[in-house]
Amino acid sequence: MQLTRRIKSARDRVRATARGVTVLAQTRGALTNAGNGSNLSRSRSESTLRPLHLSLLDGQTLNLCVPLDEVDGPVVLRVGGRRGSIAAWPMSVGRGRADVTALIDPQWFIPGLTEPEYLGFKVMAGSTVYDVLAPPPHHQGGPTLATPPRPDLGMALSLATGYRGRAFVRVAPTPPRAEVTATRATWTTLTVSGRVLGINAQALTTDVVHINHRDSGERHAVPVHYDGDHFTFSIPATILTVAGDGEHVWDFRLPTAGGPLRLGRWISDLRDPKQVLRRPPRYLAAPDGTTVHAQFYFTPAGSLALRTSPLAPSKGVTP
Repeated sequence: MQLTRRIKSARDRVRATARGVTVLAQTRGALTNAGNGSNLSRSRSESTLRPLHLSLLDGQTLNLCVPLDEVDGPVVLRVGGRRGSIAAWPMSVGRGRADVTALIDPQWFIPGLTEPEYLGFKVMAGSTVYDVLAPPPHHQGGPTLATPPRPDLGMALSLATGYRGRAFVRVAPTPPRAEVTATRATWTTLTVSGRVLGINAQALTTDVVHINHRDSGERHAVPVHYDGDHFTFSIPATILTVAGDGEHVWDFRLPTAGGPLRLGRWISDLRDPKQVLRRPPRYLAAPDGTTVHAQFYFTPAGSLALRTSPLAPSKGVTP
């Protein structure tokens, strides 16, 4: 009798286990179906939105369009980072999508931005909060970058992909730069104007700029004039004749406490400055009667360089 009861008890446990496996399988099937399009309100697939369009133009204009049905209440795009929520904009909803054009103001991060800041997106639709995923990578061609740096503030805003594919706006300060803004020529001198970014006035240790011969290492120091963070210096033709005959290439360095800065076009949307920024050649007259053929150009990396060729007075070249 006791053996019979033990057999019945074991058989009941096996049946209960089988029923539990069946229920578990049914539950998993229901969750799978919900993730594939049913109305399970808190499924993982509904916590994120894959944008139909996401772009950041001119370094600050954010355009976002996500698939979203009509909901009760407003739909809001909220942007925030480590400092919490920074700004929010209402989104227009209709035809199964929600879109917004918003302005990311770099003044939110000035002063005090010393390392990259990452801003995430959240779409607040009624009682549901969605994270915005990054769109598939898009390789844009052409001469300009899709997300250029801000030349007026010395920082770069760009789209980035973060944890679990979330979309972010990356706001990063640029390292110390000597940015060239203009080059000019007269009959006897060349003039370069620019702006120092990412560095304070105390770091500018001298009032000269160095002009270095690329091959021989010959160096000349010419005075530089500062007006706040803007600078200007002139190159007399006399300096460019002492290297001798033939073609010569000169580079420019601005001494600072943290080391010399190359002069160039760094805060730019150009992929290859050399192909786009073409400077016309000039002829300069030196006091000894020598004429110098001179032409500024930018390297593919953006550095400013000067190519010169002295011409003998007997050539009879008139500036």
